[in-house]
Amino acid sequence: MKLLFIHIPKIARALSGNSLLRFMSLTLSLWYFALSRKLLKRKGDFIIQGSYNHAQLTFYLRYVMDIAVLREVFVDKEYDWCPTEDPKVIIDLGAHFGDTALYYHARFPNAKIIAVEPSPENYERLIQHTKHIPNIVAVQAAVGSSDGEVTLNLMPSSLGHSVMQRKDSDHSVVVSQLSLATLFQQQKIDKADLIKFDIEGAEFDLISSIPAEEYSTVYIGEIHFDLRPNYNLDWIEKKFVVFDRQITSLSNKKRVILKAQLVNIL
Repeated sequence: MKLLFIHIPKIARALSGNSLLRFMSLTLSLWYFALSRKLLKRKGDFIIQGSYNHAQLTFYLRYVMDIAVLREVFVDKEYDWCPTEDPKVIIDLGAHFGDTALYYHARFPNAKIIAVEPSPENYERLIQHTKHIPNIVAVQAAVGSSDGEVTLNLMPSSLGHSVMQRKDSDHSVVVSQLSLATLFQQQKIDKADLIKFDIEGAEFDLISSIPAEEYSTVYIGEIHFDLRPNYNLDWIEKKFVVFDRQITSLSNKKRVILKAQLVNIL
């Protein structure tokens, strides 16, 4: 609860569009949502309206953890880095309930955003959040080295679902898996301007299977060394050898955020 005292006003400020009235309304709404979930064990969607970069956004909050997601995306701006001024095509791998897709849409309203999410529940929420935005295309699939089916291990938190075996997983579902080549072919994409990824350990197999420079000029995503201990930073250097790279460690985790931009080679 202590963290909620800190995070809720920051989220309300980020989504208020500089409106004091909206800031106050969002603060009260987020507090009511958090307390009703934690203390009263309420269920169902709780709707809040926000504004970011002049874009009007609607969020259907379901879990207290959704507050942490909004903080990461709209306050901490974990995926803010984009050296391309006007990206035309953005691929969002591990789109969750559409949080980053909405963020990118608010920043780059003319960009085509392909939001890919394997979890059935997360995908249902992704559709709920983005169905009214023509520029966002939702795809229900995991991404990997090949096409087919894969077992998705479901975690108590919707943030942790993974094709990797995880000790806290209580059940699993079989989902479709697409290679990046097939995804691009289906969406009629030659090359992306930005690929964002947060796919809970599947990034190693996916990126190992492709020449990264042929699929996007910019990558930003979370690398989960805790889920794949046989990999280390050398893997990043080898796979992104023709990219300028920035690596930021995440506190208390064997994880890093990778920011990579393709170097122009004359």
